[in-house]
Amino acid sequence: MGDGSRIADHVHKPQYLTTADGLADGATTELAAADAATEARLEWRRTGKRGCAGLQAVMFSTDGYAFPETYYLGAKRARDVVYRVLSAACEDGDLSIQEAIEAIEDIFRRNALNLYKLNVVNGSINHETAIVGKRVSLSSVEEDVLFVRIIWCDASGQHRCRVVPAGRFYEITRNKGVGLTFAAMGMTSFCDGPADGSNLTGVGEIRLVPDMPTLVRLPWSRHEEMVMADMQIRPGEGWEYCPRNTLRKVTKVLLDEFNVTMKAGFENEFFLRRKLVSNGVEMWIPYDNTNYCSTSAFDGASSILQEVYSSLKDSGIVVEQLHAEAGKGQFEIALKYILCTVAADKLIYARETIKSIARKHGLVATFLPK
Repeated sequence: MGDGSRIADHVHKPQYLTTADGLADGATTELAAADAATEARLEWRRTGKRGCAGLQAVMFSTDGYAFPETYYLGAKRARDVVYRVLSAACEDGDLSIQEAIEAIEDIFRRNALNLYKLNVVNGSINHETAIVGKRVSLSSVEEDVLFVRIIWCDASGQHRCRVVPAGRFYEITRNKGVGLTFAAMGMTSFCDGPADGSNLTGVGEIRLVPDMPTLVRLPWSRHEEMVMADMQIRPGEGWEYCPRNTLRKVTKVLLDEFNVTMKAGFENEFFLRRKLVSNGVEMWIPYDNTNYCSTSAFDGASSILQEVYSSLKDSGIVVEQLHAEAGKGQFEIALKYILCTVAADKLIYARETIKSIARKHGLVATFLPK
């Protein structure tokens, strides 16, 4: 389940229809919601307080009631605006998925109850929330997902994973993680053994704890999901060799000490190779021999690139452009410029997608320099 779908599920829950009492003018609603959310996000960045506290001052309300059709359109427009604003906030790293869901509860319900000091019976709402939570936690099992890949990137840049059956993952692993030896972060690119001088051995263990907001379904293998993992030396304490934790620390220092928000956009340049057997010798040769930005090159690989693009889109990864590169059989896929911590995760997912789709078509995609 992607980030956007989780937010949309909460924005469009039927119970929120009961929180409005009339018509919301579409244009007024859109401007007010966008302005309020933008001001809240600026306040988070000024104060360094990340979260949805600023949205406790934003309330969805309506002031017309003559026609049910216009009431419906106003409510629908407001939901669409809130969805777009909160999705952008999650994409930029201003909100986590859970914080966005809390903001939705505040905007559409809790803020009004607090403002007007309304005492309501919360039993049915709590029951609905519990049901929704159960659906989220068991959704993958119910939808025939067999495996969940827990992904990490080692010090040599290799993507590695532990695979857990979906039932066990949602029952235990999502909260407890899995064990991993220290040596896993000391392995070289040419052998599965710790590098000399790394001081990382098979003695000692960390926990790979899934970062659930990064969970996505594998577009090329619909019975599997993948999720990025944090390396923890103790519950809640990041390991010093965890790449994701290190990046978060660096971004925090830049923001706190220099008021700089670090963002990144990656150009994924890769070679496509196809197998050729000649006189009993197996070789991997360029997919084509055309030039930079060649239309012929794109034509030849169009069906593969279309599938790659669709798979990236399904995973919540925004592609800005694609073209043939200067190398023989080389292509480039440029991704959207976003908060660096989010961009790093999406880069790993993008490379997994490109290599897997190529393999599905009998090709090899390599990111090695030419």
